[in-house]
Amino acid sequence: MQLIINNQTKKKFKKKEEKRNMYKLTYQKRFCMSVLLNLFIYYSL
Repeated sequence: MQLIINNQTKKKFKKKEEKRNMYKLTYQKRFCMSVLLNLFIYYSL
C-alpha cells in the first residue's frame, strides 16, 4: 500500500517538475525574444 502511494506522489512530483521546466523554457524564450526585439528597435531608430 505504501509503495503505491509513493509511486503516485512521485508521478505527481514529476509532472510538477515537467510543468516547471516548461514554464522556465517559455519564460527564457520570451526573455530572449524581447531582448532581440528591443535590440532590433534600438538599432532601427
